Amino acid sequence: MTAGIIAAQRNQPAPGYTYRDQPYVDRSKLLPAGCRFQLTQGRDRGTWYGSNCLRQSFPWAGRLPSRCEALVDTRRRQRDERAYSAQCLAGYGYQAGYVRSGSGW
Repeated sequence: MTAGIIAAQRNQPAPGYTYRDQPYVDRSKLLPAGCRFQLTQGRDRGTWYGSNCLRQSFPWAGRLPSRCEALVDTRRRQRDERAYSAQCLAGYGYQAGYVRSGSGW
């Protein structure tokens, strides 16, 4: 009986702790980490999120601020690609959040 009580107590949150104490995370502001890429050279140096990737894997891609989108020179292709500036998106409250698994979120 004592072991059952101890085990039950171990699974309880600390006294005075409530789930309200955890910061609220708005899932519509968590960007898929798989869409993030770094440019280390050139005028477009920085962290970016690919537009096509976001449209395919981020349900709220249509709500992203258009002022954060730009054509960037990725040097791996012969044309510029559309991408969102991570720094600009962070200013709107977006952050890198999850790695998409086969089961979704």
